[in-house]
Amino acid sequence: MMVSRAQLARLRKMPAGITVSGGTFRSGSYRGSTLTLPLSYAIEFSEDSRKKQLKFRLPVTYIQVEGGDVFSAPPGVALTLPVSDSWSLTPTVSYGVTGSVDLASASQMLGGTLTSRKEFDDLRIKDTKVTLANMIGYLTTLKVAIGDIVYDPGIVNMVYKNGITVESPLGFQMFEWHPVTLEASYTHSYFAGTELFLNQYHEVAPSMGSGSDALDWLPSDLQRGVTSVFGEDFDSFTAISATASELRLGRGLF
Repeated sequence: MMVSRAQLARLRKMPAGITVSGGTFRSGSYRGSTLTLPLSYAIEFSEDSRKKQLKFRLPVTYIQVEGGDVFSAPPGVALTLPVSDSWSLTPTVSYGVTGSVDLASASQMLGGTLTSRKEFDDLRIKDTKVTLANMIGYLTTLKVAIGDIVYDPGIVNMVYKNGITVESPLGFQMFEWHPVTLEASYTHSYFAGTELFLNQYHEVAPSMGSGSDALDWLPSDLQRGVTSVFGEDFDSFTAISATASELRLGRGLF
């Protein structure tokens, strides 16, 4: 990606986004718990956060299921490209490694996605913003070789996600600088291709938070919420604490 001198002069770095989430899940007869630390860092090429942005992600996840420990750390890179002031497209590339010594298993996954994010903030409801996000992606597993053992899950899937979020101010502020908002989102995810245990699921995520650029030493966005995911013979509940807009639909959920 070529960057002009004028762009370099405007280049600024955002604070690293830090999100901590933990919860429990049930999948068939199995029960487990998860802890995720999805680290992120973004470089913006404009003072307007809706403009071009390059984002690096490293979601580190620990899962405990039936006495076994599973670790996952798939890094990814996303480039947000504005189409207009209210519409952006974000291609993302990621590579993931998941492994468990207890379960004697390991896997690699390569993926690419394209997300469309459209904001509607000119509604008749005062200060309420609605965002629609749509994503299409391709995911495939890769062979894993450990000594003489070669394992290939052979999973190839197209992924489709569609979601909506509604954000509205509550009329008061936090720390006298941060207006507090209430946000609620719904997402439907569907996997086409290799038959999985769960080929589609629904996600509901209410949250409350505040955002402000008034003070550089405070996080640009503080968010607290919960996420409930449910599908056929599957359900999970997660509590989330986030900074730097990690919960925003089309920025963090996809």
